[in-house]
Parts: sequence; C-alpha cells; structure tokens
Amino acid sequence: MKVLVTGAAGNVGAHTCRALLDAGHEVRGMDLPSRAARRVAARLDGAEFAWGDITNPGAIAEAVKGVQAIVHLAAVLPPASEQRPELAEAVILDGTRLLLEASSAGPRPPRFVLASSVAVYGARPITSPPVGPGDPCDPVDTYGRLKVQAEALVQARADSAVLRLGAVPPLSASQDLDPYFFTIPFENPIHAVHPMDAGRAFARAVEADLGDRPLLVAGGEGWRMTYGALVGALFEAAGVGALPAEAFRPLSEGGPAPVGWMDTTEAQERLGFQTRSLERYLSDLAPILGVRRTAARWLRPLARRFVLRLSPYL
Repeated sequence: MKVLVTGAAGNVGAHTCRALLDAGHEVRGMDLPSRAARRVAARLDGAEFAWGDITNPGAIAEAVKGVQAIVHLAAVLPPASEQRPELAEAVILDGTRLLLEASSAGPRPPRFVLASSVAVYGARPITSPPVGPGDPCDPVDTYGRLKVQAEALVQARADSAVLRLGAVPPLSASQDLDPYFFTIPFENPIHAVHPMDAGRAFARAVEADLGDRPLLVAGGEGWRMTYGALVGALFEAAGVGALPAEAFRPLSEGGPAPVGWMDTTEAQERLGFQTRSLERYLSDLAPILGVRRTAARWLRPLARRFVLRLSPYL
C-alpha cells in the first residue's frame, strides 16, 4: 500500500514513516522543507518526500496522487496554537479539509487516519477516572477546539479513523523549552507514550478494523504518572536533575491542564502498539543526548539555572 504521511518529519511522523516502511508499505512523506526536516528525511531510507505546505491546495493535490491511505499528523501544537490561532486554524482545520477534498476526487478515496489529541476532553478534576473513547469532548483551548472540528470532518467520510494521542516525549536532543512547559501543575495526571509506539499505532491503523469511534493512544500502566514524575524522569535523563514543584503552575491558579489518564484498552486490542516502557524510552534517549547529557551533569547548577529562568512562577 502507498501511504501519505503529513507532518512526516515530526516526532510522531518520522516514527510512523519508519513503522510503515518496516511493514512493507510504500511511504510518501509531506512536510515543510526546513533543514531539520531534510535531515529527518535523509534518515528515512526508502521514503519519498513531497515538500510543501499543508495549506497549499496545489502541494496537496500532488501529494495525494496515487496513495491508498493517508495518515494526517501535520498540526500546530501548543503553545504556538494559542499564540497564533489563525495559523493553527489554517493548518489543523483548513489543512484537513483540503486533504479530504483533494483525496476524494478519485473513484476509491484513500483510507484517512487523523491524529487527534487528549486535549479534546478539556480540563478535568485531578481525581477523575481515565477518559474513554465515548466520553464527551469539552476542549478549553484553541488546539483542542480545532481538533474536535477536524475530527468531525474526518468522521463524516467513509473508511476513516481518529486516534487521540496522549503526551509523546521526543527522542531528540534539540528540543526548545518554552515558558508554556511550566504552566501544567506538577500534580496533574499525564499519560504518555513512547514515540515509536505512537508511530506503530498509526502505521497499523492504515489497515486495521478500528470500529466507528476514536481510539486513545498512550502507553501502558507504567506511562500513567503525574506531570512532575514525567518531568523529573526526563530532566534526570538529560543530566539536569529534577526540577522543583514551585517552578510550575499551582493548582489553585485554575485547576488541572487539559491532560489526564486515558483508557487505551480498545486501542491496544485493535492495534497492539504498546511495546515499550518508560524505562525503555529513557535508555533510548540517553545515547541521543550524548555529550549534552555529560556536559549538563558537569555543569548542573548552570544548566538548572538556564532551564528555571523560563519559569514565570519562581
């Protein structure tokens, strides 16, 4: 099967391309032609790339030619989605609409798999049970609202599927920190997943029978934790050490952020994607961080000061 992957050079996109290639599919990636994206493309041996903007009808028309499935991952993520809502709407909503229209022209439209988010559920009390596929959506931010609208467009089409992602920490040494990072309370429940497992879920979704409702994609029980525990694990792995809870937004300033634990039972039954633990993620990350990790350990006080200066709460 020939599969188009939008956002193919992103964190989940690159692993989706690799999982599709390993499963024997032909892969066409679509992304903006940045230097970083071209470096990712160079590592995806066997994939072809259609460089272009998801908001450009001409680029989309070329990208969808001859494909039997589309995995739509391109998006504007928070905090950029909240800082530039007009761009987020153009990419998340209009881009989805353009892809659906361009790929519906032929006699047999390709299967369409949309990446959505746990953000569609909105803010939940900290004691809430895990959200399930049938729970009502009540988004509180631009990103979540646009994902709800994009889901509706996709679900109106036959042979489509929606996967709602939890947190996906990157396997990268070049992630920029933003003050937004500190706006989620330490105590907030968060459900993450190894990016390779997320890619595996999307790769399997192009052929699997997924039923008629969204599925929730996150890791197994070991990936259910608090935001503070996840942050602590990541920064210990990076050599910086755990960060203080007071650097993060207190719960009294507005309650939990729009993240929480997820019921992934149905998604795991249908896709069988949960294969890697948090410990496996940390061991995979260590060699990628390489000398940066060693330098951060040697210069830990300076590294911590550099990170914590971004917090608006200290």
